[in-house]
Order: sequence, then structure tokens, then C-alpha cells
Amino acid sequence: MSRRLILRPAAEADIEDAYRWYEDQRTGLGAEFLRAIEAILAVVEREPELYAPIHKNARRVLLRRFPYAVFYVI
Repeated sequence: MSRRLILRPAAEADIEDAYRWYEDQRTGLGAEFLRAIEAILAVVEREPELYAPIHKNARRVLLRRFPYAVFYVI
């Protein structure tokens, strides 16, 4: 069964804010951040049960290079 990934507006805003902040720190770093987010979201969309629940049915994926986590519910 194929599931569709839905980002909440607040999550989209957080991603955009982080992108801008990283871009201000160093040109191209914001793009690297976006690629890291996109890679994690692709894994979550493809294999949503890969990561264990951390609270009730909420799951979390930590980004490796950036101090961010993606929280999601299946």
C-alpha cells in the first residue's frame, strides 16, 4: 500500500526558516540542509515503519549532519 507524505504548514515553515539560516551562514549550506531533509522524507515515505515509535504512535528520525529531527505519524 502506497502512502502519501503530508507536511504540516508549521513543518514547512520550520524547514524554510532553517534553510534561510543555513544559507546565511554559508552559501550552499541551506541547499545541503534541504537535500538532507528530502532524503529523510523519502525514506519515511518509502518505509514509514523503519523508525520505532517514541511516544504513542509518533516516530522520530534524526538528521545526521544537522541538529534537527523529523517527527511523524503513520
